[in-house]
Amino acid sequence: GITGATFARVIGTTKVQVDWEKRDIEIGTVEYRTLPSTTWLPILENVKNPPVILDLSAGASYTFRVIDVTGKNPMGTSPSPVLTLPLDENISWEAEQFIARYLELDELGKGRYAMVRRARDRGTGQEVALKQTPRHKQPRNLTRAEYDLLASTHHANIIRAFALFENAPQPGLDTIVLELVKGPTLFTYLSKKTDYTEAMASKFAHQLLSALQWLHQRAKCHLDIKPENVMVDQDTGVIKLIDLGEAVRAPVDEVVPPADLEFAAPELVLGRPTGWYTDIWAAGVFIYVLLSGLSPFLDDSVEETTANILKCDYCFPDEYFEFISNDAKDLLGRLLIPRGEERSNAEACLLSPWFK
Repeated sequence: GITGATFARVIGTTKVQVDWEKRDIEIGTVEYRTLPSTTWLPILENVKNPPVILDLSAGASYTFRVIDVTGKNPMGTSPSPVLTLPLDENISWEAEQFIARYLELDELGKGRYAMVRRARDRGTGQEVALKQTPRHKQPRNLTRAEYDLLASTHHANIIRAFALFENAPQPGLDTIVLELVKGPTLFTYLSKKTDYTEAMASKFAHQLLSALQWLHQRAKCHLDIKPENVMVDQDTGVIKLIDLGEAVRAPVDEVVPPADLEFAAPELVLGRPTGWYTDIWAAGVFIYVLLSGLSPFLDDSVEETTANILKCDYCFPDEYFEFISNDAKDLLGRLLIPRGEERSNAEACLLSPWFK
């Protein structure tokens, strides 16, 4: 049954302190409900030492409770009284500015942390992409870091950011305004080509490695290289690397779970620190698929795929690689190496004879 009460108080425009009696719940998961929703969502897990400070959205109304994860008290504490956070005048001003400037159109895609929508600038008529991230999925400081990185980007193969609107178009939602890539993913683009050649694969591989070189020179790693994140402008044939969220969520040398096993390097699979070399492995898998249409490590089960990655068990079947140049295969051999520090960096890869 229910044991004890949940105490909550506002301590800032976006901050709430939540407390409970430790004798009631020793280890708890803090949950919140945003009114008028009836759904409870976890926000902090395995908390041992109350009170906790939560970063939430100005202007929104919340109630809180704590669930006992030890199972001694399955119902947890009774919900706190409803709290409404004060709305900062600056926040409502940003929302007004956003709504006045952009007309939101259709949804383009949805990921683990954010939704991307197409929009039109009411003043210029320019179409843009809006990456909208709820704060309960990613805190404001990480969204701002992602914006700062993209806004400073001066590379033809990395998507650019134009503006950041916090708590807009509604409280609890931060929006990055991005350039709109007018085209599909690279693999979708190539699947419709009837004249696809190795020279085209080389051109796209060069663009991808050039984008990674730019990031790595600035001590940033993408850490989520996969087909969905490599798009192509069908008017120009220029690829765009998108979704740099992991670049700010996971600092260099941090352990992160693999976002996509098929493209995951051995260190990701083993839960070891990541670095520039993690992107290089993923680029190797990506280029292998570009050349053959096959995935080098993907197998019938997660266990088999994992084993193939850890053993670096791949080959060049004649059926798919008979007419592929040795220069291309040699480059793949420098990318797909089990030990990260032994892989060639992006700068060295760009000197490959395959790109001459």
